[in-house]
Amino acid sequence: MKPNFAALPMPSDNTTTIEAQATYSEQHGIFQLFESLLQDLLVTKPDDPVGHMIRTLGETAVPKVMLFGAPSTDAKWQAELLAESHSLVHVDADHLWVAAAAAGTEAGVAAKALMDDGRDVTPELMQRMVMDKLASAECKASGWVLHGFPTVASQAHALLKAGILPTRVVELVIDDAEAKRRLTGRCIDLVANVVYHAGDEVSDPEAKARLITRAEDGEASVIARLAAYRYETPPLSP
Repeated sequence: MKPNFAALPMPSDNTTTIEAQATYSEQHGIFQLFESLLQDLLVTKPDDPVGHMIRTLGETAVPKVMLFGAPSTDAKWQAELLAESHSLVHVDADHLWVAAAAAGTEAGVAAKALMDDGRDVTPELMQRMVMDKLASAECKASGWVLHGFPTVASQAHALLKAGILPTRVVELVIDDAEAKRRLTGRCIDLVANVVYHAGDEVSDPEAKARLITRAEDGEASVIARLAAYRYETPPLSP
């Protein structure tokens, strides 16, 4: 006996429904929301996962942006623009020690002592200052955009372990040829603190006479910096 397919109900066309669901998910960041909740649970490991998620959802969500890019991409300037346009706290890891030292934090005072002695801030101190800043009431209330940290995978893992999870990661991409052109062509007026490029027209003769090229912008140094970035960055992206 042959089955009577004509008697079976025909499946409805779900294309419109699926498209509507996809649009809704995209507009409201549904998948990102669940991913963030899962990450938070795995990091904090609360005794009451459901209650923890409910409390987390009840908190005001703020942007938490990590921004990084190869030398010459002006990550600091881009971070400043992003922070200003979205009313976020700009966290500049390289200069964080200044505010931390002024506030009298243990890490800040230790970092200032190193800088005053002509030495670099250690990665351990940098990590402590960044974590303290991102955990501050100001950053929790307004959100933040961070650049200059992390620079290696171990630092990124430390942030995740501490429950500091970005909502967005922005990588500024540039090819080596363009980066090399920008960096080796830089000229700086240290008196006016203005950066020019070799192709720029400098109308002030005194400023033009003051222009110098820093050793770090020499070709050999630039090639080494780019190579280090290309080596260290891939493990950060995931």
